[in-house]
Amino acid sequence: MRKTMLLLLAAMMLALAACGAKKEALPSPLDYIDSVTGIDLAAETGGLSDLGISEQEVVAQRGEPTFRGTLKGATSWRGEVILDYEDFTYNLNGGQVDGYSLKGDAATARQVKIGDDKSRIEAQYGKDYYVREMDQIRLMGYLDKQNGRVIEFLLENDRATVILVADFAMYES
Repeated sequence: MRKTMLLLLAAMMLALAACGAKKEALPSPLDYIDSVTGIDLAAETGGLSDLGISEQEVVAQRGEPTFRGTLKGATSWRGEVILDYEDFTYNLNGGQVDGYSLKGDAATARQVKIGDDKSRIEAQYGKDYYVREMDQIRLMGYLDKQNGRVIEFLLENDRATVILVADFAMYES
């Protein structure tokens, strides 16, 4: 239940950032584009051939989701479809996957999992990251400027509790 609440909170934070609401309280990852060098995140595809594929392609690659939902309003990363699987939850906008979060024992392309500590994240992704904070929420993120992708780790007590990957398009107005 706690992880579900954290995931919903993270989705709401991303929705606010993506929509531009409360931008002064929680900047978009794109606000850090000039302050970090950037790394290659092309391999971060969440078990798919790549991001940007359609719902039909996701189902062809992964099978039927355990849950399919339509999002509307403030919790919606611009309002579209969520496909939930045992290991990943995919967010689709404009009919294409533009982001996902990891669940359970799923790992990033660099083998970071939920529960790993900040030092493990730094060992795998490097020290050139940004930090977004709002109240007691702390997001550690990396940008891939060439491929237009971001990975963020929601940290609680310096441990990843939520891992999110998205295309820059999710944050562009």
